[in-house]
Amino acid sequence: MAIGIKRGIAAALVALCATGTAHAINLDLVQLFESHNPVSRDTFLTTDIGQDTAAVDIHGGVRRGVAAWLPCAPPTTLGPNGESPLPGTSNPNMGFDAGTPMNFTCAKPPLSHPFYRLYKGAPDTDHFYTRSVAEANSAIANGYVFERVEGYIFQTPPIGSTALYQLAKCWPVAGGCDFEHRYTISSYARDQLIADGWGYAGIAGYVYDSYANDTVPAKFNGTYNGITVNSVSPTAVAIQNVTPTKSPLVVKGTERNPLHGYRQSNSTPRPAGAAKMRAKFSFYTGDLFGASSNINHIPIVLYGHAQAATDGISAAPVDGIGIFFAKASSTWSTSCPGTPVAGGQIWVELYGARARVECETNLDTPLAASTWYDLVLTVDDNAVLDLEVRFSSAGGTGPRLPFKTGHVHPPVSYASRYPCPLYPTAVTLTAANAHCANPFAQDRMPNQRTGYLVIPVFEASATPATGGTITNFTIQWLDASDNVLTSL
Repeated sequence: MAIGIKRGIAAALVALCATGTAHAINLDLVQLFESHNPVSRDTFLTTDIGQDTAAVDIHGGVRRGVAAWLPCAPPTTLGPNGESPLPGTSNPNMGFDAGTPMNFTCAKPPLSHPFYRLYKGAPDTDHFYTRSVAEANSAIANGYVFERVEGYIFQTPPIGSTALYQLAKCWPVAGGCDFEHRYTISSYARDQLIADGWGYAGIAGYVYDSYANDTVPAKFNGTYNGITVNSVSPTAVAIQNVTPTKSPLVVKGTERNPLHGYRQSNSTPRPAGAAKMRAKFSFYTGDLFGASSNINHIPIVLYGHAQAATDGISAAPVDGIGIFFAKASSTWSTSCPGTPVAGGQIWVELYGARARVECETNLDTPLAASTWYDLVLTVDDNAVLDLEVRFSSAGGTGPRLPFKTGHVHPPVSYASRYPCPLYPTAVTLTAANAHCANPFAQDRMPNQRTGYLVIPVFEASATPATGGTITNFTIQWLDASDNVLTSL
C-alpha cells in the first residue's frame, strides 16, 4: 500500500481533530500488545493476550510490551464489509483464561470507529491496522485479508487520549517492497524511526497511554479495596488514588478465590519534586509461614500499574518493583537456593510480562511465627530499591535486621536489569529500541500513573492460614533527599 495514500488520509484526519469529545472514564479499556517477528519483519498488534502469547512463544516473535490502550470490541465484531473474523482470531474474553474474567460489555463508545486488523501473507508478511473503511478496502484490493477488529479507536481526541502515529517502511525484495507497518504513541519513537528511513503516515487515530479508568465494576463475592461486592450486580470500586487503609488488613487463607484483602491503586497523586515512592507498614506473621499453611506469596508492589479486572484480580500487565513474603520452604526458594527451610522469607520481584525474582534480600534469620515486624520499602525513579525490616517488641522498634552474608544488601540498584532506558527520550532512543517508548513493557519501569498493589495469594490446597495482619499501611512520596512530600 502506498505510503502517500495514507499520508493524505492522515492529513484529512488532523484537519478534523479540532475539538475534544466524551470523557475517558470507565470505558472498557484493554491493552494493545505489540510483538515483532525478526524473520518475517512483521510488527503484530493485538488486544487478545492469547494471540500475543502465541506470536511470541510459538511463532518466534519478540515481545515489545503494551503499545497503547483502547476500548475493547466484541470478538465477533464484523469487518469493513460485514466480514466475519477469521477462525482462530475471535476468542472469548480477549484471550484471558477462565481465572481472569474481565466481564466487559465492549460497547462501542460514541464517535469511535472499529480498528481493523488486516494481514498479507508471504512474501510480504505484514499486518496493517486502520479505522478507515476506504483504507481497509484499498488494502484488501492489494492482497490483504481482514482478520478481526482489535478494538475501537477515535477520529477526534477524547479527553485524556493521545495520538497513535503510524509509520511504514519498504524492505527491498525481488520485484518490489516487503512493507512493514508500525504504530506508536511516542513522538520520540516516531522521530527516531523517521530518521532511520521509516515513512510517516500520519495519525491512525486516538487511544490512551494507560488504563485511565477511575473505577472498576466489580462483580464477585468478596471484598475489593475494602468494599464488599457481590456476584449479582456490579459495584463501582475506586482504583485510582486509593488511600490505603490504616485499620488492620487480615491476611488469612480461608478465602482463596477471590483473593482476600486485595488492595490496589492504579495511581497515587505524585507531587512536584517527587523522586521516590515509599510504603511503610507493620506485619504480623501469625501462622502464615507454617509448614502446612496454604500461603503462596504476598506481593507488595510500588511504582505499580495494572489493569483492574471485575473479579478483583489484576490482569496483565502488572509493572513495577516490589517485595513478596513467602514460606522459606516454598517453591519460590528454587529461584534463590540456599534459603532456610522454615519460617518466612522476603524476595524482590521485578514485575512485568515475565516477572523476575531477585535474591538480594534473603533475610539472615527468617521471619518467625506469630511475630510483629515493621517494614519500610522505598523505590526511586532510578530503580533503586531499599528495604528495612525491623523486629517490633513492646511498642518499640528494634534494630534493622540483617540480610544473608555474601548477598548485596539493600539499597540495591536494579537499573541494569532493564535493557530499555528507564526514561526513554529522543536522546536515548534508536530505531532498534524505539519500542522502549511503549508505556508498559517487561523491559520498562513505569514512570506514569504509578501506584501500589497488595495482593495475598493462597494455594487451593493445604491448610488455610488463620492469622496474619498488615496494618498502618502508608504510601508516601519523597524528594531526592528523602523529605516527605505527601503521605497517604
